[in-house]
Amino acid sequence: MVDLISILNSGESLEKAVVLTDLSLKENPDFYVKYDNVRILYFENLPRRRDSPMSHGTIGGLFENINIKEQIGYTSYEDLWDDRDKVLGILLNRERITERMKEKLLKDKRRYIKTVSNLPWYFIFDKFGDKIRGLLNRTKISLEYVDFKKISFEVMDCAPNPDWWSRPYILNPDGIVSSRCFWKGWGREANKNQREPIERSIVLSPNIHLFLKGVYYHFCEQDKKVVLGFRRFKRFQRNSYDKGIEFLLDKMSSRCVEEPRNILFNRLLDEVDIEYGSISSERKMNLAVYQYLNKII
Repeated sequence: MVDLISILNSGESLEKAVVLTDLSLKENPDFYVKYDNVRILYFENLPRRRDSPMSHGTIGGLFENINIKEQIGYTSYEDLWDDRDKVLGILLNRERITERMKEKLLKDKRRYIKTVSNLPWYFIFDKFGDKIRGLLNRTKISLEYVDFKKISFEVMDCAPNPDWWSRPYILNPDGIVSSRCFWKGWGREANKNQREPIERSIVLSPNIHLFLKGVYYHFCEQDKKVVLGFRRFKRFQRNSYDKGIEFLLDKMSSRCVEEPRNILFNRLLDEVDIEYGSISSERKMNLAVYQYLNKII
């Protein structure tokens, strides 16, 4: 039996992975039916810059792009503030915050909302998560959540020193999003300074290079039955993505296959370009993902 991990259709959020996969299967069913199982990965997402819009995959992204009252029963951040004990209890059970941090957030509305807006919505809204997953209720297709906070050290321990291409974005206990490079340093203290922020983070989102290395070290290095699907992008160039693909081809070229273009999703991006003109790539992605998702939920 051979499983295909589809890099092309995996995404930084559950909804992006579902939209990409749904459109790809409509356009290229003959390619994916060849495999015993097609595995689609999704993980946590955070804004990459201070002026970025709320990221897809976050509670803030849902609030800005989905009919939240109809889908999740909340109408505003005020509702989430009223329900803060439940929300923070979920984070505590997931070991994303400590009891001490929970007590601080219970009393600090501004910090609470700042933090909650960047949380993965599927941490909190189980029924809506089940609904989104149900949109891909097809045989041979599996959606898999990857907790990069847990596996990031696998990459850090295997990566070269320094690894300038791998960059985790982290939601800190104060609600601020920051990023780091993987640099082990020289000596115990430098290494501690690298690991501590990741260990204390509430959310950890990998950049594309860290994601690709994580896929190899966590899924492919030991499992020789896994085939990795990928595609080089011609519409735009991203050095971190290109370097990550080079890394994968160097490690497992005989088990890498090129996936067909996701033409239908590219058309969505073109439609956003026509309607909105020059906007950030993050905003463009949000619009494409949520416009399609709103049509099918």
